[in-house]
Amino acid sequence: MPSVMSQSPWPGASLCRAGIKIVPAGRTKILHLEGGRASDTLPAAGYSTPMPRADLLSIGPDIYWLLGHPDDAASLVSSFAACLDVTDAWAGLRISGPNATAVLAKGTAVDLHPRAFPERRCAVTGFAQLRAVLWRPGEELDYDLYVGRSYASSLWDWLAYAVAEYE
Repeated sequence: MPSVMSQSPWPGASLCRAGIKIVPAGRTKILHLEGGRASDTLPAAGYSTPMPRADLLSIGPDIYWLLGHPDDAASLVSSFAACLDVTDAWAGLRISGPNATAVLAKGTAVDLHPRAFPERRCAVTGFAQLRAVLWRPGEELDYDLYVGRSYASSLWDWLAYAVAEYE
């Protein structure tokens, strides 16, 4: 029986206005990994590495998030000293569109210009006074923004207000 926590904090929620689209980031597994052995396959701090069916984000010194369901999860996870499933602790949104960068820039001190925050870049940052993980997964100016699940409603309200300027 699924736990109550496994339900999306914003079921069916989407916001599509003024060149901005905000939708749930998609239900994905999030593993918090620490104490990895030095390896050329680990991304540099503040970057991510794509894997088959997953992405590995370096979110701090020797701290990583594994998003998704990689084919070789067991071998990757075994190379770390600690692994914790934090899927139910975080909620994520995908923010995209021509005004996405401008809206997100209102909430963070991170320089989101594509030269400073290129594809595959990630950061743990304050966002709208919330602790967040911000990630730019690809070439497009799309971002995934994760906050603690208990703050999901606050984040949604903040984003809806921030988007209003572009209507």
